[in-house]
Formats: sequence, structure tokens, C-alpha cells
Amino acid sequence: MKHQRIGVQDAAFPVAWSVFEASQGNVDEARQASTAVTLAAGRAVPLSTVASRESLLTGHAEVSVNGVPYKVLELLGKGGTSQVFKVLSPLNEVLALKKVALEADSEEANGLAEAVQNEIDLMMRFKSVPEATRCIIELVDAEVNLAERVVYMVMECGEIDFKGILQRDQEERQAKGLELNETFVCGYWEQMLSAVDVMHKARVIHGDLKPMNFLCVKGALKLIDFGIAKSMTNDNPDVTKIERENTVGTLNYMSPETIVGQDAQDEHGKSVFTQGRASDVWSLGCILYQMVYGAPPFAHVKNYLRKMQAITDERVEIQFPPLRTSKFPYLLEVMKACLQRKPECRPKLSELLQHPLLRGPVAPSAAPAGGLSISQLEALIRQAAASGSTEISTEALLKAAIAAPPVTSAAPGARAQAAPLPATAPCV
Repeated sequence: MKHQRIGVQDAAFPVAWSVFEASQGNVDEARQASTAVTLAAGRAVPLSTVASRESLLTGHAEVSVNGVPYKVLELLGKGGTSQVFKVLSPLNEVLALKKVALEADSEEANGLAEAVQNEIDLMMRFKSVPEATRCIIELVDAEVNLAERVVYMVMECGEIDFKGILQRDQEERQAKGLELNETFVCGYWEQMLSAVDVMHKARVIHGDLKPMNFLCVKGALKLIDFGIAKSMTNDNPDVTKIERENTVGTLNYMSPETIVGQDAQDEHGKSVFTQGRASDVWSLGCILYQMVYGAPPFAHVKNYLRKMQAITDERVEIQFPPLRTSKFPYLLEVMKACLQRKPECRPKLSELLQHPLLRGPVAPSAAPAGGLSISQLEALIRQAAASGSTEISTEALLKAAIAAPPVTSAAPGARAQAAPLPATAPCV
């Protein structure tokens, strides 16, 4: 009998996490709780009974997630308390297994637990969004193992993140003396915009967009790492902001409003930092700038505090050196629009997706303003036929042309004109 993918059960996670929080600092209680909490098909085999942490690198270990065994192939990466392994499922699917260690009771451990739970909750939400499968990484299964104080997340496995793709492209350009590849930039830019657009329509703000958080899966970019992403809880579609208790994200891609906040406070009078969809647009602008120039706009400022000051100070101008490429005027307009320090001045994703940078230049009008439309000309012919006349007089055509409203007609195959971006007009 073949194993099937095990779906994450919605109701089980809050139970698991409440048990985890109640058992902080008491290992015996945690072990008892873990035997009572089953998130899907079965309880995970504790990691210590499968293989030591070191032997996970040998390629012969197995880790069980909700009763499904996964053969560990190799370590893909690690950082802090998490490790990511390439694993093989019982169906011979190559997947990624993320293992997050929950340390002993501490404020840092509790914060990590909340971030992991938040990531799982959001990825579960995306599973119900049809458009998400093509542009957001898929969560296959997940389990909270309280006895081992570890969380397992099984996900799609990618080949390379966009940071690696960028490095490879820049090295090749430098080695061969190549100019900017417009197809490369526009192709990946559109995929990023589409992924973030799907996420925003699901009312989620990522908060940490950067090249590393876009993963290439079977040739397509997918958005990953929702550890600090937040959901917009207000049902009002016009409310597009979230609140955080501290500044989080990667500084080179962090928006000015994320750094300085907007003097907002919660119900307890505690300062909070506000972010909206426009914050993600700023981060996207930084990634586009890096695609064009090789580094984010403030990467040259090495001092941390000075970098924060430069990002938030409107008097510090962002440099846009000219490039020899036919699409540079469009690239310049889009970069300037996304990197406006006032969030209300930045373009919407729908505007960026319809910009001539991606959709091509607007075709010139094939007909002058004014004149007869096809329907008006057909009406004149019908009138002549009804009167028994075989000719339409010049006088009748002139009168009809004068009375007709202006008509503009695009050439065959021409694209609709995109709404202009607020890149050159001042925003006050």
C-alpha cells in the first residue's frame, strides 16, 4: 500500500501549542503531553530514537513526521535553531524538511514558538488559495513533537534561492563583460510581483521580502519564509496595515516606516511599528534595484545606524546611474516609484504588473482624434440603402464626422495603456 501525503489538521495545532506553553520548563509533562497530541496519522518517532544530530548528515537516517517516514538525503542549510534537510518521501518525492528546535523556557524560545506557529498557520491558509500553488511554497505536513521540543515542517524542495540566482548572473556578467539582461530582470520581476500579489490578496503582509526568500522550484519562483509575516485581521478591505511590537526584517530591504514606526501605540500604551502592503513594495523595489545594479540601494552604507538613518532620511538621495539598455527608462520609473519614502506614494502591485516595463510600450493611435467610428459608418450605409440611394454624399459624411465624438483606435494587437506610476510627480 502506497503512502499518501498527510495534510495538516487545523484544529490540532492550537491544542499542541497550548500544551507546549503549559509545559514550558517541565520535560516530564511535555513527554506526557506529546503522547496525547496527535496532529495527523500518528505520533512522530522522537529524533533521538532515529539518529543522532550528526548522523543525519550521513544520508541513512529516517525521520518520521505524523507516522510518515522520510529518508534524509543531505543538509541544505542551517541557522540559529533551525535546520533544513533534503528528504525522500515514501512516494520517492524529493521534499524539504525543516526542523526547528524549541529550547528551554525563555522569552526567546517563546518568541520562536510563536513565529513557527504563525508560519504554519499562514501556510495552511495558502493551501486553500488556488492561485497560491504556483507562486507560494507548499506545506505538505507538519508536526509539533513536544517530547523532543522540536517542530517538523515538510515542504516543497527548491533547487536554488533567488540570491544564488542573482550571484550567478552577476558573476557571469562580470566575467563576460555582458550588459544587463532585460529578459532576466523582467521575467523574474513579474514572478515576484505575482507571488506577492497573491499573498496580499490573502490579506498577508510578508515583512521580510529579500532575494533569499524567493525559491526556484522547477523553474518557477515561489515565496517562502513566513516566520514574521502577519495577517491583516481587520475585515475592511481598505485597512491594509499590520502592527508589530518591534522592528523585524532585513535592514537592506526594510522600508523607512518599518524602521521609524508611525508613533502608534497598542491598547496598553506600548509602542508598535506599522507595516502595510506598501512596505512589501519598498522591499520589492530594493530587489529590483539589486537586479539592475548588483546590490540594494543602501548596501554601500556599512554602519548599521548610519544605514538606518540613510533609509529613513528623505534628504539622502538614492542614486540611479544610467545604463545602456532600451528598457532603462521604464526600469528607472518603476524603481523610483517603489523607493519613495512615503508609503502612500508607492504604486500598487496591480499598477506594477500592468506597467510598460512588463507589458511593452503603448502602441501609437492608428486614427486621429475625431472621425467616424465603424458603427457610425455602418449606420450611414444602412440609411442610404433604406432611401434607395446607391451613393453617400460628401455633405452627409461631413455632417456625420462633425457630429461624431472623438474616436481613438489602437493598432491591431496593441496593449491597453497602463496607468502612470507616481514616480515623477511629487507626492505631498
